[in-house]
Amino acid sequence: MWTAAANCLEVEERSMTVDTTPLPNHRLGVPGLVNLEVPDLLTDMWRDTVRRALTRANEIAEQRQVARDQRKFEYQHFYSAWVGLAFRFRDCAIYDRTFTASFERSHGDANEETLYEEDAALFGFFVKGLSALDCFTYGLYALGALIRTPTTVPSVRPITAFPLLVPVAGKLQSITFERTQQTFAGEFAGQPITNHLTRLWADPDYKNWKYIRNVLAHRAASAGRSLDYSRSLGAQTMTPLSVTQWGGDIPLSVETTSSRYIWLRETVNAGLQAAAAFAAAELPYQEDELPQPLL
Repeated sequence: MWTAAANCLEVEERSMTVDTTPLPNHRLGVPGLVNLEVPDLLTDMWRDTVRRALTRANEIAEQRQVARDQRKFEYQHFYSAWVGLAFRFRDCAIYDRTFTASFERSHGDANEETLYEEDAALFGFFVKGLSALDCFTYGLYALGALIRTPTTVPSVRPITAFPLLVPVAGKLQSITFERTQQTFAGEFAGQPITNHLTRLWADPDYKNWKYIRNVLAHRAASAGRSLDYSRSLGAQTMTPLSVTQWGGDIPLSVETTSSRYIWLRETVNAGLQAAAAFAAAELPYQEDELPQPLL
């Protein structure tokens, strides 16, 4: 059971040992972006949505009578969020492997350096996992605005259906997961992408992830742990039966991040599939009209 929310958070990085085992080859391959490998991500779906959004943005820019750097305003916000999703997701895979490997060695009963490493991995995993989902929903809000912006007449921002996508203090910060879900329910009712958002918003695993992220944002998982040795007495090795974080009642084990990473991977990839189908239906360009990927 896990969670996520609404602003693409920038998290202060802390030095730590990471597992650098090679991962499967999944490259983003979009013009204008380093061809980064993101393990476990459906990069073909991610990439196709970007290509369609960019083609739409170019059509809008041709007739938009505003400063040049503002002609692709909606696309710029979509693209930065979509890249944020990929980057945060990639980070989660690294944090997951780092925490799992450390806990397999320590069983939760560790020295200061190992406790620090586990806490840093937990913090990064849950904060960036939540941020990945926030980037996804923020990107969808910008994509919806891009789709609803006309290409045949000069257009101005923001369009009525997406009033928050405007560079005014407090507006962009109001583009939350909940606001995106509500907007799509009104503008794109019944579509698979809207149904995906609705299910995710109500998902207890999402809510639990959000809860854990909030706990870790306010206190360290390594500051205190309850170790239960009750069934280990008399055993040759003293391995805790259970480990629980103080002040948050979060059970810690080798599956704390690994099981949740599986949920995150499935949730993000289902969202990318729905987003790609949504973009293809709303922006039905032919293949020769789309920018070519860097593969």
